[in-house]
Amino acid sequence: MNRQYRENEQLRLQLKSAQAELQALEKMLVSFENQVEARLGDLLDQLSDLNAEAFTLDQELRGIREQRLFGEGVIRYLDGAPRPVRPLNVNDLPPMVLQPQDEPEFEIEGETIYPNVAAGIEIGTSTHAFRVFVSNYNAIIKNRSIAYNTNNPLDGDFQFGFNISVRF
Repeated sequence: MNRQYRENEQLRLQLKSAQAELQALEKMLVSFENQVEARLGDLLDQLSDLNAEAFTLDQELRGIREQRLFGEGVIRYLDGAPRPVRPLNVNDLPPMVLQPQDEPEFEIEGETIYPNVAAGIEIGTSTHAFRVFVSNYNAIIKNRSIAYNTNNPLDGDFQFGFNISVRF
């Protein structure tokens, strides 16, 4: 019991010492902030004023640029969003539906290029991953397989692949 009392007293003394050190650090911090305010306060105020002035000038410059680009009567601004002066005519818009087309055929260097088709499955264990896949392109580099795929999937031009990966 006496030993535990001494340990508690030591801990109380350490706590008081830490609190005194914390108070001293807080006083030093307040003193440092006061010194910064005294030395840099006017400069920080000037910087803040310059920042506000730069923002105002930027807004004015944008207004001048838009007036030169679009003219005065073309666009009227409400809450910063552009709004057309004349009402929108739906007939002026391009059609929203894509026109049906036959299978697109592209030719590069005299050969017909076909779209890429691939499917695969992966089965994983705790130490290995097994992948089986089938595709109609045989290039490893994406740019080559997209731009130069001469295997027609409708003719059955497919390749089969199998990978085994070890997990550590």
